[in-house]
Amino acid sequence: MVNREGPIALEPECASEKLARSLLEAVWDCQLVRVPPRSTPTVDYRASDPARGVEVKRITSAEYHDLTAAANVREWKSSQLTGRWMVAIDRPTLSDTLPPTPHFADDDEDDIAFWERAGYTVNRRAEREEQWRKTHSGKPQRTVVLKNMGPNLEPHLAVLELHHTDCTRGADSSDPLVGSPS
Repeated sequence: MVNREGPIALEPECASEKLARSLLEAVWDCQLVRVPPRSTPTVDYRASDPARGVEVKRITSAEYHDLTAAANVREWKSSQLTGRWMVAIDRPTLSDTLPPTPHFADDDEDDIAFWERAGYTVNRRAEREEQWRKTHSGKPQRTVVLKNMGPNLEPHLAVLELHHTDCTRGADSSDPLVGSPS
């Protein structure tokens, strides 16, 4: 494609775009072609059938972006540690903090009437869904503090090295070499 300034270059596909394209090509049984960017927003991919176009969007939580920004720190070099350590930080994902609403059974008026005659209070489907939404509201999670994590972990990692422990994966947190949860 060419505009007044010259040819418009296509940006390379990111991983999520490649994944979306390959999945849709398999489902639709067709090849999708990347559409060059325009001044007017349009689709990212177009099929040979002009009625099929795809706009790829990545949906991520603000907490993920905050964690990514916090993790963007330079490598820290220790003067005390002899090994190279990697620390995995377990954080909730969007599917953990905002799962889809489960399918609640439809209200059965005969069953409800039976149980209400017996003196019970029956929650209707709408009430159950509302109660579920209140308890699964997707509240923002606290971002892990990664700044100065190396210096903060150094004395603990030095103890592990002193005792020739090079991996704590799966270790019981009550183990004195691993420490107790704080």
